[in-house]
Amino acid sequence: MPRVADVSFVAWFADRASNRPPSLTLWPDTFTNHLAPQVGEAAVRVLEDAGLGVDLPPGRVCCGLTYVSTGQLGAARKVMRRMLDVMGEGAGEGQGQGQGQGQGQGKRERPVVVLEPSCAATLRTDLPELLPDDPRAARLAESVLTFAEALEALAPDWTPPASTARSPARPTATSTPSWATRRTGACGNGRVWWASWRAAAAAWRATSASNRATTRCRWPVRRTNSCRPSEGRGTRPSWRTASRAGRRSGT
Repeated sequence: MPRVADVSFVAWFADRASNRPPSLTLWPDTFTNHLAPQVGEAAVRVLEDAGLGVDLPPGRVCCGLTYVSTGQLGAARKVMRRMLDVMGEGAGEGQGQGQGQGQGQGKRERPVVVLEPSCAATLRTDLPELLPDDPRAARLAESVLTFAEALEALAPDWTPPASTARSPARPTATSTPSWATRRTGACGNGRVWWASWRAAAAAWRATSASNRATTRCRWPVRRTNSCRPSEGRGTRPSWRTASRAGRRSGT
């Protein structure tokens, strides 16, 4: 079972103090909020270093992806309508939580930055399709930005601080620039993508260290209840290796 964080991302954000007026709303998806709050914390630090004020929605929000992916469209519509009530009448508008409280209301639409790609896709596509009669759905969908898009659009002159830290993490399919981004040159010289990847790598290192401290063997060995030292560092043994281990132990 995944380990639930002792302090959620929303709770950590509420305890912060900042006089910077909010320029965007950061979407606290469930995974980031309860399982990987360090990802949200790293994103806040990067956005603020880029000169952007960060705010959260004033209440609990959910994109409804769980219900959409399981075919429960009626429940998904109810969750989405409740979410729109929390977000306010305008896309990305309404009072925020933490440092932006009382300053988030206004006529200008505020971008909504979403860290989780699946949540961003749901808000951009499924939300307006499932609620075509609600103008708030279309406005919110248009205001959604990914983390890299937010840095490129809202802080085009920002340069990430130099770092000599090395990370064992590697870019994945969801962390590399898309074909359209590379083709249009939206990723520039790679500084925005590198900042995004570096923030994710830092969170990955913190999560891996926590898992190693609480788990003796990350992957079960077939036919045995033990874990070889080389397999306890996060490397998944093959079934052939596991079978040989079982034969040697006589099981």
